[in-house]
Amino acid sequence: MAIGEVHFIAAATIPDRTNVVDRVRVADLMRRATSPDASMQRNWLPDVLVRALMTPRKMSKIPIPGAPAVILGLMRSPDFVLEQVPSLSCVAIGSGNGVVVEMERTADWLFAGGSDLASKMGLEGAVQDFVAQNSVDSVGGMYPCVKIDRRGLGFLGGTHRFPLYEVSLTHEATAGRWVQENRTTGKRQPLLWPWEIMKSIPTAARRFDDYREAAEDFNPRRGRRA
Repeated sequence: MAIGEVHFIAAATIPDRTNVVDRVRVADLMRRATSPDASMQRNWLPDVLVRALMTPRKMSKIPIPGAPAVILGLMRSPDFVLEQVPSLSCVAIGSGNGVVVEMERTADWLFAGGSDLASKMGLEGAVQDFVAQNSVDSVGGMYPCVKIDRRGLGFLGGTHRFPLYEVSLTHEATAGRWVQENRTTGKRQPLLWPWEIMKSIPTAARRFDDYREAAEDFNPRRGRRA
């Protein structure tokens, strides 16, 4: 039996070490944040980027005080040797690996948004645009986000209120899984782990398109693009 290439993403923080970033990448993110064509307009400059660019120009590698060192890497079969990805960069695997293009477009919010909410919005926006442009089937338009920082793992869910429905995505620690819920109708759909999906039989009852339906009802132009 032929087995396709297997990829894993590894991510971690090193709390007792300081993160170091490339000046060129910081300057690029600042340019994007201040561009009239930025993915999201803002009326303030990201403090972390400003402070980094205030260092002497001869410094090509800039330490970020208070930010722990990070490890982000890609491992490929058959050897699974860690290929480290530079700080302030994006990586994606599987059928959605092309989303990196959209993630780069919102990179200033992913890396210098100023809050967990801003980072989550940047990532969600990138994935939603990729899904719409490529007609990718999804789990309903709400995407689990996990943030790793000095505090450990942060499960970033959220609630969206529309005229049609109020929908939420939360991580239930006791059950160890994400749950999508239509709080207007009471419908709940736990998300399955990959190994559970392989063993399950797809049924229409397990679909959760409530977020997409509510978003498209509110703004029809958010539907799939031709």
